[in-house]
Amino acid sequence: MTETIDLFSPLSPEAIAHKLKKIMDDDMPGKNARVLGRGTQHDMRLYYVRGRGNTGGLGKQLVATMEPERGGTRIKGTMKRSRSIFVFMFFWFGFLGFFMLVSSGLIFSRSDGLDLFDAMFLIVPSLMVIFGIFFFKAALTGGKDDHVFIMDFLKAELQVKDNNPQYKVY
Repeated sequence: MTETIDLFSPLSPEAIAHKLKKIMDDDMPGKNARVLGRGTQHDMRLYYVRGRGNTGGLGKQLVATMEPERGGTRIKGTMKRSRSIFVFMFFWFGFLGFFMLVSSGLIFSRSDGLDLFDAMFLIVPSLMVIFGIFFFKAALTGGKDDHVFIMDFLKAELQVKDNNPQYKVY
C-alpha cells in the first residue's frame, strides 16, 4: 500500500540535507532502532531499522523530493515498501519452481523407482517453498509502524507540518 506524503518544513533544502547527513553519519552506539537513509538537497529516502545490521529493506520507506517553498521546503513523496522484497521472492520461488520441475521430471522418468536420495530433491525444495511463504508473509506484515517512526523522526528533527490537509501526518 502506497501513501502519498505532502509536508512542509521551515528549514531550507540545504539545511535539511546537512542536518540529515549529520544524523545519518552519527553511529548512535546506544540505539538499536533508528531512522536511516540517504539523499541530497533535492531528494531523500528514509527507512526505519531495528537492531544492528538490519538494512530495513522489508519495511516501508519514504521516498520524497524536496523543493524550496515559502521560505522553507516542501517535501512530497510516497511511503511504500521497497521493491527488493518482491524481486527477491520472485527469484526465490522461480528458482525453486524450476528446480522442482526439472528434478521431478528426472526422478519420475527413471524406471527403477524412487529412492531416498531422489526424494530429497523434492522434499528439501518443498520445505524451502513453505519457508518462503512464511518469510514473505512476515515481510509484508512486519514493520507495520515504520511509517509512524519515520514521521515522528521528521516532526522531531525537521519540524515538518502537513502541507495538504487531505493527507494524514501521524
